[in-house]
Amino acid sequence: MRDVYSLVLRMKRGDDRAFEVIVKRFAPVLKANSSRRGYFEEDCYQECLIKLYKGLKRYEKIN
Repeated sequence: MRDVYSLVLRMKRGDDRAFEVIVKRFAPVLKANSSRRGYFEEDCYQECLIKLYKGLKRYEKIN
C-alpha cells in the first residue's frame, strides 16, 4: 500500500502519470463497478474515474 500512497502524493503534486498508474492498477474494480447490470457502461466508468480523481485530490493521511 505504500506504493499506492506514493502514487497518490505524486498525483496530488500534479503528476498525471501517477493517476494513470493508479487507474491501471484498480481497473478491475472500476470496470466491475461499471458492469453491474451485466454489461459495461461507459458513462458509469467515466463517473467512477472522476470520483476517484476528486477523492484522491482531497485525500489526507490520518495518523
